[in-house]
Amino acid sequence: MNRIAVSFFLLLALNFSGCYFPRFNFTGAPGGETLPEDVQTLSILQFDNQASIVVPSLTQTIAEDLRDVFQSRTKLRLVQNAGDMNLTGTISDYDVSPISIQGNDLASQNRLTISVHLEMECPSHEELAWKADFTNFSDFGADQQLSDIEDALIEEILRKIVQDIFNKAFGNW
Repeated sequence: MNRIAVSFFLLLALNFSGCYFPRFNFTGAPGGETLPEDVQTLSILQFDNQASIVVPSLTQTIAEDLRDVFQSRTKLRLVQNAGDMNLTGTISDYDVSPISIQGNDLASQNRLTISVHLEMECPSHEELAWKADFTNFSDFGADQQLSDIEDALIEEILRKIVQDIFNKAFGNW
């Protein structure tokens, strides 16, 4: 009986302990931390594509995916430009390479890799500014034509990259 009472009070104490840490709230961001009150808008500018292989829709797709995630998971209002926070990016690499070789030096699997360089600026709070590179990939069988599965691979890779970007942007406050 004593263990049950101690467990109950421990759970009760943990439940109410959040009241004493006002810097945290439920924003949907990792860790639940809040932005400074004067940071209310975000602009995600069009991405540049400097990869050796250019997929024309890729820059628009990643910008839209980022807008969707930031809009659904934060209280920031998206603006066209000159937000309180500004995200700019460059697609720095888009590469298809063999990763698994079978007999006769033929690839049994290939890997599509996408790399993005991003910069977050926050003029009023320089501690929120950062620059980072994000890379992710997806593997596919050598018997598959890239053109047949490219859209699905890009979607999968960008989903991972966008999550990594979101975690970087809002996971450290």
